[in-house]
Amino acid sequence: MTAIPDYDRPMKMDGDIPVTYTNGVFRPDGKVSIPEGSRLLISVRNAEPTAESRRLANEFLDRVRRENLVRLQGPRLTRDDLYDRHDRS
Repeated sequence: MTAIPDYDRPMKMDGDIPVTYTNGVFRPDGKVSIPEGSRLLISVRNAEPTAESRRLANEFLDRVRRENLVRLQGPRLTRDDLYDRHDRS
């Protein structure tokens, strides 16, 4: 008699695995360390930017430039300022 796998049990692997969808199968783009026959739940999201995502990103960057949301005229800090190396005698 074959044991029934417990799919509700949390698995100890997690993370993104880049894949390519070919002929109805998701194939990993590199080597993976997952036991053969493992059942996984995958979430699919496009790894390449779409025309819409590019348009939205460009609109956001245009707004940042137009509204001067990033101010570069502040004081120029030295390495000592950044790392708090000044002598405090």
